[in-house]
Amino acid sequence: MKKQYLIELPFKGYIQTTIIDGLAIKSNIINGIWVHEKVSVELYQLDYSEQFTLVNDKELNLLFKAHQESFITGAKEVTEDYYFDKLECLPPCKWHKILVGSVFYMAEFYTGNITEFLVSTRDKYYSFMDNCNLTDDEIELKIKGVI
Repeated sequence: MKKQYLIELPFKGYIQTTIIDGLAIKSNIINGIWVHEKVSVELYQLDYSEQFTLVNDKELNLLFKAHQESFITGAKEVTEDYYFDKLECLPPCKWHKILVGSVFYMAEFYTGNITEFLVSTRDKYYSFMDNCNLTDDEIELKIKGVI
């Protein structure tokens, strides 16, 4: 079984459909019920104005990785109100002290493993988007760049 994925370029973080042995999975709602059928890639594309590209698992993984990394930002100073709005809207994840102050990240992720980190120092507050698996050293390095 050969599996590929139909995607739109530039890649937007999702696949259009899966291609198995050269046939696209086309889904429609008919009389309130999801109906799935296998059609040729050419027939599938007739229903869309976009042009799609076929990729394999390895290529798709690289596209997903690049897409997620495109949301990573540098640290920027934010207001105290912004910091506390984020702190109080959802339970903070991994809220703990680091050398420069305290840090937590948002429980709601932006995409994949990318979420917003918030850091408080003695009298300033900072925000940045990054992978939730950052180490304390990596977090401090990002913050020290703007302090």
